[in-house]
Amino acid sequence: MAGGPAWLQSLRKSSYADFSAQGLPTRRHEDWKYTSLKPLTERAYVPVTEAPTIPGLDLTDLLAAHVGTDDIALVFVDGQLATSHSRLTQLPEGIRVLSLADASDKRKDVINGLLALKQPSTGSPLELLSRAFLGAGAYIEVDAGRACERLIHVVHVSTRDAATFPRTFFVAGASSETRLAETYVGLHGLAYFVSPATDISLAQGAQVAYCKAIVDGDQPYHVGATRVSIARDARFQSFAFGLGGRLSRSDLDVALLEPGASAAFDGLYMAKGKQHVDNHTTVDHRVPDAASEQLYKGILDGEARAVFNGKVFVRRDAQHTAAQQLNKNLLLSTECEIDTKPELQIDADDVKCTHGAAIGRLNRDEIFYLQSRGIDEVRAEKLLTRAYAEDVIRRFGVEAVEDRLMALTERFFA
Repeated sequence: MAGGPAWLQSLRKSSYADFSAQGLPTRRHEDWKYTSLKPLTERAYVPVTEAPTIPGLDLTDLLAAHVGTDDIALVFVDGQLATSHSRLTQLPEGIRVLSLADASDKRKDVINGLLALKQPSTGSPLELLSRAFLGAGAYIEVDAGRACERLIHVVHVSTRDAATFPRTFFVAGASSETRLAETYVGLHGLAYFVSPATDISLAQGAQVAYCKAIVDGDQPYHVGATRVSIARDARFQSFAFGLGGRLSRSDLDVALLEPGASAAFDGLYMAKGKQHVDNHTTVDHRVPDAASEQLYKGILDGEARAVFNGKVFVRRDAQHTAAQQLNKNLLLSTECEIDTKPELQIDADDVKCTHGAAIGRLNRDEIFYLQSRGIDEVRAEKLLTRAYAEDVIRRFGVEAVEDRLMALTERFFA
């Protein structure tokens, strides 16, 4: 990849050299024990380095199904910013949205600071590959004290079988309030590969509500990571929604850097057929008096397979830490499978930490009760499954986003 400032070109070259030395992770790596990337090596993907031109392509209906009428929208098509589909005019005061090309000059120090954060995904092979192709993407910045009620929505649309490496940098100023969403969607029948990376920084007292939705078809491969750093008294609320994809892997790394920092992140993943979905979360409690809470739920049908691995690290000096972690899974067939592995590593002695996992099927007594009220068995199962999903979706706290996720959930039952 050519172009960009010298520091960016150097980063690309060194990252690709490191990736070449490591190669893709295999199941011999502990973090990839239950997920194989071997299918990726059986295809040839061409990275997209320029704006695509597809005659007659109309994305109006597709975008209308995902983007609210009042959203501040950044739409990327095959990894490249599509200004004709984006809505970036009349931005609220104190909010700046830059292309990554512009930000690499104007916000070089901030971007380098985010890239330098020491978190688990930093040295991973896929993160190195993302840095090697760092080019197209978005830089979003909210000034201190600003409250943006409109949803800032970054939408990535894939229209061809290619490889894209979108990057998003989001910086929330002190005591600011922001709602941020990322949606990944593609045209039906494609087997593209998307490997996104998102870096989010919360300054003192900032509040961010963040949702990542993966709404791919049955064939695509999605392997991405989100890294979050949280300063004093800041709060990060997130929701991870996964629906579709032949293979989907999402890493979420959260670092609590100063006392008073807190994070609450939930998720819902759904898979059927032969789909494979993998969620890895890591919470790093580095300081005292910080809190984290997470609830991830899964719904599996057919021969689908899911993986959940949640890690909570409590460092030696992180006294008075409060951390909760729970993973629940609903199996709708006898052939689906879940590998769940919640973990706690505690080096402090004055903490309150819990973790747990549950795997089960629909309650037959509840189904019988609904049948006794005139509801047939198939509908009763769907009602109970919807309620199971809605319970975690409604924890997010942004009604417009919750309603959209509930509408997307209906696709699972189609």
